[in-house]
Amino acid sequence: MDRPVLIRMISESVLIVASILLALSADAWLDSRNQAAQLDGHVAALARDFDTMLERVNASYNAANRGVGSR
Repeated sequence: MDRPVLIRMISESVLIVASILLALSADAWLDSRNQAAQLDGHVAALARDFDTMLERVNASYNAANRGVGSR
């Protein structure tokens, strides 16, 4: 095999490997962004749930105190 052909084959192989690694890193970056967005959504949902539960507990507590105070 001629030396220029061998150099060309090796350089193309390196280019292919580099492109695959770049594609994999871009995919990993996109996945991490999607996971961060999902986490933000879950945290926001938990905050809403905690606020709702706190309102219900306070309403129940106030109703129980009104019932005790009226006797």
